[in-house]
Amino acid sequence: MNRRAFLATLGLLGAPRVADAPVARRIPRIGVVFDDAVSSEPLRQGLCDLGYVEGKNIRVEERGSARRNE
Repeated sequence: MNRRAFLATLGLLGAPRVADAPVARRIPRIGVVFDDAVSSEPLRQGLCDLGYVEGKNIRVEERGSARRNE
């Protein structure tokens, strides 16, 4: 009896292995500081053109450059 047949009789051959389990990946973040007069839409469109889908394989965090300590 070969190894494969032996494992099949134990029922281990069809069982999922730990290595086959889906791995939770972190989504990369891009931090962007824009002037209040500038839109982030061209950046988002460029990322989309390159195949990035926001929320799926990339995240864009946008902050305004308005001063708070005036």
